Amino acid sequence: ASCDKDNTEPPKPLVPFKSTLIVQQTLNRSPTDGSGRAFLSFGAAIDQGFIFTSDKNGHVASNNAMTGRYHWSQSLRQPVSSTPGVSGGHVYVGTLNGLLIAMDEQTGRVLWQANLPSTLLNAPAGNSSVVMAHTHDDSLTAFDAQTGKQLWQVLGNTPNLTMEGDSSPVVFENSVIVASDNGELTSYQISNGQMNWERP
Repeated sequence: ASCDKDNTEPPKPLVPFKSTLIVQQTLNRSPTDGSGRAFLSFGAAIDQGFIFTSDKNGHVASNNAMTGRYHWSQSLRQPVSSTPGVSGGHVYVGTLNGLLIAMDEQTGRVLWQANLPSTLLNAPAGNSSVVMAHTHDDSLTAFDAQTGKQLWQVLGNTPNLTMEGDSSPVVFENSVIVASDNGELTSYQISNGQMNWERP
């Protein structure tokens, strides 16, 4: 309170450099509406030459990555809260009211939906047989990719004070790796959810 002078060092001046790469915009599309004022973070997923996007109003779209043309668009009538996850021929999104929804990657047809323990704010991850969702309560839940049946679940322990942002699971060989709000990085076996290791 006694120091009203800003002692922050000014940033270093930018160094001039000669550009060696010409960047050209190839397409500009707005297939979905984003998060609006919901303070959600939506990204895009890319697979097999298509870009998959979602928005808070429940729209999920597939666009050709080269031309930007619509491949399909689906209205889920659910408050979608996650970036799409794409694996094994399916597109997955999560909702604010705790649902995981699976769609066919080629047509956008809804295949199944399953209950989650909490809101999903990040992209699900998986392979052709299993999909995993890391929800806002720090739980990790695995589902059968074809039927939506829950295979296993590791309940989380969220700190009392946490940011409104969660990490997506990463699939590596036969394991899934998750970064938690408590600062831990944990690896689990995809087949049964058994812990492989945990590191701060």
